Amino acid sequence: MRGRSNKPKKTVENDASKKPTMKKAVKSAVKKTAGKTELKKKTIKKTASVSKSVDKKVNTKKNADKKSIRKKVPLRRKKLKPQDLDYRYLDRSGRWVIIQLSEETDLKEDAEAIVEKLKNICGEDVEYFLPSYTEYVKEKAVCIVLFDGYIFVRESDKVGAYCFKDKNEYFDGPLFCGGQCQYVKNKDINNFKKELKKRLKSKVPKKGETVVPKVGDYRNLEGVVLLVDRKKMIAKVEFALASRVVEVYIRIINLDVQE
Repeated sequence: MRGRSNKPKKTVENDASKKPTMKKAVKSAVKKTAGKTELKKKTIKKTASVSKSVDKKVNTKKNADKKSIRKKVPLRRKKLKPQDLDYRYLDRSGRWVIIQLSEETDLKEDAEAIVEKLKNICGEDVEYFLPSYTEYVKEKAVCIVLFDGYIFVRESDKVGAYCFKDKNEYFDGPLFCGGQCQYVKNKDINNFKKELKKRLKSKVPKKGETVVPKVGDYRNLEGVVLLVDRKKMIAKVEFALASRVVEVYIRIINLDVQE
């Protein structure tokens, strides 16, 4: 007779313990897929961050190029209209902010740029007063300055000293004295206009005086005044050239009287 083996018989319980159950198989599959998705997410994040950094570098370079181009390109300027010196502000309660110009800014040379900068800061409807009078002769500006270093901006709901808190190439900001912002009233602006008009009229030459134009075809040539029109602010001037004598009408603001 064959001897009985001592090996334990395989039971259903032992087989069940060795074989993975349905739940365990599902869990392991879920873990594997979750791990793969996380890996995909990480790679996507890395690529997204790399692309963002590249875009940022490109944008910063573009902005830097734009700024350098803006510095090179001069400011496009429009012709400044002469200020109306006859207009008077009747309301005495109106206030004007005193704006200090930077040391590099010259009211005679930079009047157009100052006005354009003012409109960029405060809007097209801003009321301002420059203590100067400018006319254009042969596409060139001729200017009379009452005093330099300051301009005046009329205060309103939209415009005030706070508009000029940041310095720029033309403005140092509002004038402060004793920690308080300084203002002038409408009557002061009217007086400035009167003084400027007097200064302009004082340049009117007399008949027979010798004058020299500042700009134009007869610049730096001496001529004799034949006639003066005070209303139109022009003078008839005679120039003795090498071959002929010429009579020309010239704006009075463009003439320097020779003593």
